[in-house]
Amino acid sequence: MRMARNHRRGGYILLLMLLAVILLGMFFSYKAWRGHGVNVDSGQELKNPPWRQWKNIQKHLARGDLGKPASQQPQITETMEMSAQLLEKQNDRGEIILRFKPDYTVEGSWDGTFFIDPNKSREFQLADCVIKGYFIPDETYVGVEKKTEPDRIYFISKGFFILVDYDR
Repeated sequence: MRMARNHRRGGYILLLMLLAVILLGMFFSYKAWRGHGVNVDSGQELKNPPWRQWKNIQKHLARGDLGKPASQQPQITETMEMSAQLLEKQNDRGEIILRFKPDYTVEGSWDGTFFIDPNKSREFQLADCVIKGYFIPDETYVGVEKKTEPDRIYFISKGFFILVDYDR
């Protein structure tokens, strides 16, 4: 009789443990989803991470009120194109092209072929890279020295690319 009673209690304990594990999982998932994020270089917490900024832009676009840059910022009246070589620790990582349009959108592409290992046995080629983004007029650009520069335009973009790995 006593043994049967202990088995029934064991079932309740297992159910409570399962419920506790589910609740902890939900808590940590929520915390990661709503969290601020961490700057990889400095280890400091980000107060306004890019994924939260992108969601805010989408809300503004749905309402049609993204805004225009401030008077001290450059006013773009025709499409401007900028290109630059990308480097990672003095190693070539291709070329990026960004087009800034008068409607305060950003488009671009990333293209290149490069090696990562010193033996040059693996070659990487970028394909079909598309970049799209928007100006964020109410954000202020902050330079490397942590100095705010209100005369610069702040923008955010995201993209998609295919990286082909050729292993000789």
